[in-house]
Amino acid sequence: MNGNDNDELNRLIAAFMDGTLDEQGRADFERRLREDPGAVQQTGEAVRFDMELADAMRPDHLEIVQQRRMVIDRATGQPVIVETSDRVARPIDLGAPARDVTPVAKPKSPWLGLAIIAAILAGGGIWWSTRKPDAATAVPASTPPVTAPVWVSLPLKNPGFELPDLGPPPATAPSPKEWQEKFTSSMVFQRALPAGEAHGGKQVVYLLPGSHMKQSLFDGGGNPVVFEPGRKLRISGWVKPESPVSGRIDAFHLALHYVDDRLLQYVVRYHVVPLDGSGWRKFSVEMTVPPQEVFEPSYTNATNLLTTVTGRPMLLSITNISAGQNTPVTFLLDDMEVELMPDAK
Repeated sequence: MNGNDNDELNRLIAAFMDGTLDEQGRADFERRLREDPGAVQQTGEAVRFDMELADAMRPDHLEIVQQRRMVIDRATGQPVIVETSDRVARPIDLGAPARDVTPVAKPKSPWLGLAIIAAILAGGGIWWSTRKPDAATAVPASTPPVTAPVWVSLPLKNPGFELPDLGPPPATAPSPKEWQEKFTSSMVFQRALPAGEAHGGKQVVYLLPGSHMKQSLFDGGGNPVVFEPGRKLRISGWVKPESPVSGRIDAFHLALHYVDDRLLQYVVRYHVVPLDGSGWRKFSVEMTVPPQEVFEPSYTNATNLLTTVTGRPMLLSITNISAGQNTPVTFLLDDMEVELMPDAK
């Protein structure tokens, strides 16, 4: 391939990636892909590099596998999103709570870009990409629109820890009573901070190593939120280590419990948010009730106490699990929010 041919191919690839190919450019590009194996190789490498660069710019702690199905509009030569889906794999063991994990990132296959181009050449015009279509690109009328999930905020009690008003700092109070359902912990307390140091308002809650706080979840009508297989919740807020943390520490533990009349706790789903660095940072964790319905009680050696949790009320638990670690850490919480996806059951 001479220099002029290579420059022209680079121009076609760049226009293809940007969605700016005109009718003649689209025809030239498809012809090059069908007739020149070197053009396929070069285009595949460009697509793979673009995808890896987009992934590298995402600071996610959780790896979510996102698939986007797209078609190339024959009239414009531009890609159009027709379907998106997200997938997170989580193993489930009978009698044990389902845990959300942070998977180790796997290296991408060097053949990924070529597989994308091969899908184009197969004749269906289907390819996967992290790109979005141009705002002016119309989705074909026969394709149903993709709608974002609708989350409904649940009415938490004292989500910003501003009640009661503690007065000027460094005023402190015992554990917030709204977050001490079923069990109490003397190692969690509210504190008023100097202006600008809380994330929102002027008060926060401190969780010392080994402390916990819990609150039952209700919907807007005052009805308990109950466990149903497939039900989705999103817990978010702001967290800050009391002192700078060097390296990642598993300290912040979120869980969805059922607590029976004997005060036995059944942990149905839990997630550990690692802490590092300093200062406030937002966390947002999605948890899905697993299809498993029967669980053993947690935090006890009792046996033969399997219980069906479906239809039982949810209790949100937040725990500082760093007490037994080499570097215990106290952390602060502020501006909590819990949301429910009503249709996900």
